[in-house]
Amino acid sequence: MGAQDVTIAGEDVKLSGDNGSVPDIAANSQWVAIVYEQNNQVYIRAASVSEEAWGFTKAINTTVSNFPKLAFSSAAGESNIVHVVWAYGSSLSTSERQIRYTKCTLSDPTISCNSAKTIATTASQRLKLPVIAVSPDGTNVHIAWFNQSTDQIQMAHSGNGGRVGVRPKRYF
Repeated sequence: MGAQDVTIAGEDVKLSGDNGSVPDIAANSQWVAIVYEQNNQVYIRAASVSEEAWGFTKAINTTVSNFPKLAFSSAAGESNIVHVVWAYGSSLSTSERQIRYTKCTLSDPTISCNSAKTIATTASQRLKLPVIAVSPDGTNVHIAWFNQSTDQIQMAHSGNGGRVGVRPKRYF
């Protein structure tokens, strides 16, 4: 599979790469958000559900990144909080050596994201396909990914809404 042409809000966007260009979308009663990889960078795009078009875009990570996923917090008072995870490498030769996480706040017309946290890192293994889930009260953030080098599913967990360190890891 090569690059994919996708139309987002009337704009043609080329989602590049063979390893993780599939966008992810999430919504709640107030917001809809999408994350995608374009030219090895992860972007988040969002809008309030009452708007007809995508409102605003932010580059989350500007170095070699792919496989982005997101989940909204459903905790009271946090309808504008979205959690994002992706695979990261410092260059094309070291791609997919880390799993990274951030929490973003949506506030039309801007998106602000915390500094990215490294959830898992390795010098020689390939970490791919991260996924994320948030408990209904917003306190538990669960992240899982595939370690292609060991053929294992690995997992990390935060019991404080992702505010302070996400603890790795269980292996399956």
